[in-house]
Amino acid sequence: MSSPSVDILLETKRDIKKQVRVNIVPHITERLPVAEFDTSVVDLVADDDSTGENVDILIGNDYYAGFMRQGKKKIQDELYLVDSDFGWLLSGNVENLEHTTRQENILTVNTYCHCHNSSCPYFTEPDLPLRNIDIKFLWSLECIGINDSPKATRQDEAVKHFNDTLQYINGRYEVTWPWIEYPPQLPVNFGVALGRLKSLINRLDPAMLQEYDDILKEQLDGNVIEIVEPHNSDILHPVHYLAHHIVKGEGKRGRIVYDASIRGSGKKSLNECLYSGPSMLEDLTALLLKFRTKRVAIVADVEKAFLQIGLQEKDRDVTRFLWSTKQNGKIQ
Repeated sequence: MSSPSVDILLETKRDIKKQVRVNIVPHITERLPVAEFDTSVVDLVADDDSTGENVDILIGNDYYAGFMRQGKKKIQDELYLVDSDFGWLLSGNVENLEHTTRQENILTVNTYCHCHNSSCPYFTEPDLPLRNIDIKFLWSLECIGINDSPKATRQDEAVKHFNDTLQYINGRYEVTWPWIEYPPQLPVNFGVALGRLKSLINRLDPAMLQEYDDILKEQLDGNVIEIVEPHNSDILHPVHYLAHHIVKGEGKRGRIVYDASIRGSGKKSLNECLYSGPSMLEDLTALLLKFRTKRVAIVADVEKAFLQIGLQEKDRDVTRFLWSTKQNGKIQ
């Protein structure tokens, strides 16, 4: 919006004249409550209710100090009379005063923003959120550090990327990595993965190595993993090797865990190159309450749930790993 500015001369009840520059706007605010109090304690009251509750002029901080004086009288807790060129002004909390006209649960917001350029005689349109007078958004800014930013967060971007790239191919859902940037600053890491494999083989006993090999063969037969040729310069997309180890609980079969946090010198790990995404775990309290609402509860589990999701071909080469076959000891 734009609004012309004019110079006006104010003459107060104390015969003080001051010239101020004001902008002409169609509306300042709704009517303000008027409090009644004992006026005999001061010589001149600025607002004696003779002009009603309407607001005709709003004086900003650029002129406010010039009108105020030093005098101050306490009427009650949190309520004072302060002296000004207009007379004594009521300042503070008037809710506890008797005979006070009130308008409950009413909030009026009018927003005007003046040009920073002194030569500009107009108000200018403010930035968001004031431009749209979005009150809910305006209040939410007071919770910075508690509420999320109104802009799309990284978690939102990760979810959108997942929904946009998800594909169903040959009876399996396939996804792509939610890269923070592409191509990523990701090292090949072949040397680190090879060193970790040799250390792993030397550390495990024959029975554990056999179990390790059996698990990988099952995953190979189930198309969870695949054998690939050694990387070369003809591969245009990123290539990265992961270290891995086996985790085995007492009385349970082992589980292979891949280490995506290793990084090369001056490079990032695979984890650091990806959006983490939001936590989608169910609230445990809600689950327990739901569990108690019906007579019969059924619990189900998806076997090897994470292995049921495939990676699209262009992103598979960043999850390469090395293994030594038992038959010939060849690393592939």
